[in-house]
Amino acid sequence: MKKITPLLFVIAFIIATNCNAQNLKIIGPTCLKPNTKYTYYIEKSANDNNNTIKFDSYYWSGLPYTIYPPVSTSSFNSSADFSSITFTTGVVVIPFTLQCCFGLENDNLNGGKSSVNGNGFNKNCISLKIEAATVSPLHYTAPPTCLSTNQTSFSIVYPKPRAGQIYTWYAIDSDWEINTKNNNVSTTTFSGKGIPPHKIKLSIKNNYDFEDFIYQIDTNCISKKTPTSN
Repeated sequence: MKKITPLLFVIAFIIATNCNAQNLKIIGPTCLKPNTKYTYYIEKSANDNNNTIKFDSYYWSGLPYTIYPPVSTSSFNSSADFSSITFTTGVVVIPFTLQCCFGLENDNLNGGKSSVNGNGFNKNCISLKIEAATVSPLHYTAPPTCLSTNQTSFSIVYPKPRAGQIYTWYAIDSDWEINTKNNNVSTTTFSGKGIPPHKIKLSIKNNYDFEDFIYQIDTNCISKKTPTSN
């Protein structure tokens, strides 16, 4: 009887699960306004850092103290796996760099689980530079809403522009002169002869954003007298 030699077949599957940070990015706005809600997220991907196929953990860092730790739970939250975060900015926005690291090998203070403010030891990290959007300054002395026709000057006082921001004032319908002095605060003075400008404009620019703010000035000022009784 002829002996039959069994054949052994081996089928091997090679699954490429290594993450490439260059192919991923943090998705979300790069210019933030005060008191506004924003969401950032990163695409999910598989990773075999522990020789098993699992979903990544995500480690966010770089959030300024004005956002995290949150003052209340309503100002900050995240998805269950931390692949996305949502927060509300405060009254002032500070430029910062948001970073997200991912992978199960990323050891941090809470045992390698997804978290905010993780140490970010993992080599698979991506970042996004966040800037403050242009907003109208909080004036110490606001632009006037009404001027008499014989007035020859007025001044506006406001905090000095932050680094990287440029303020430019215009008298839209007048040839009045404009002079700005920067000391502890900024003072812009409009002066001239003839009817004061009906509109003035402040243009604020930085490397990422620009915006114009128009201020209306009335020249038909009617003073309201308080009635008196005889």
